Order: sequence, then C-alpha cells, then structure tokens
Amino acid sequence: MGPYACRQQSCGAEARQRAIEALAYEWWRELGLSGRRYCSKANEAGRGIIQLHCYADGSPETARHLAFRHYLRENPKNCGRIRSGEVSLPEPAP
Repeated sequence: MGPYACRQQSCGAEARQRAIEALAYEWWRELGLSGRRYCSKANEAGRGIIQLHCYADGSPETARHLAFRHYLRENPKNCGRIRSGEVSLPEPAP
C-alpha cells in the first residue's frame, strides 16, 4: 500500500477506522472532499501534527490533492491567504 492511497475500491479506510483511532487519530470521514477519508493527529498541546488522506487506488482525486499540496509547499505564503479567503481557488475542471 502506498503512502497516499488505500488499496480497496471504496478506499477501505472504514474497515480500519478503529485501528486508526487507536493510534490517536481523529476520524473525520470525507470532510468536504468526495471519496476521501481524512484523519488527523494532534500532539499533547492539541496542535495538529499529522494529516492522513486516504483515497481508493486509481482515484483521480489523489493526483489533484497531491498537486494542491505541492502548490502549497512551493507557495507557503498563500496558505494563510487561502485559509482567510483572501485568495480564492479556481473551481476544479469537470
């Protein structure tokens, strides 16, 4: 299994939910992105330290999500601007 995608068609993360939660991740389901399963983990102070995004193998959403991540890493000043709504993102192509 790769670091960014689950192997089962429906992502299969639901079958692993209890095991993921046992590792102190919070389970968020899709959280606004269809087909994704999202989990996060915080440190003792409550600050988010890990984000886990699961998609089914072959999902076109995986490449789109990774492209956005790469964009944010290359343009860190835009992270806060996007979060605040100062910069709007284009709608994804159909």
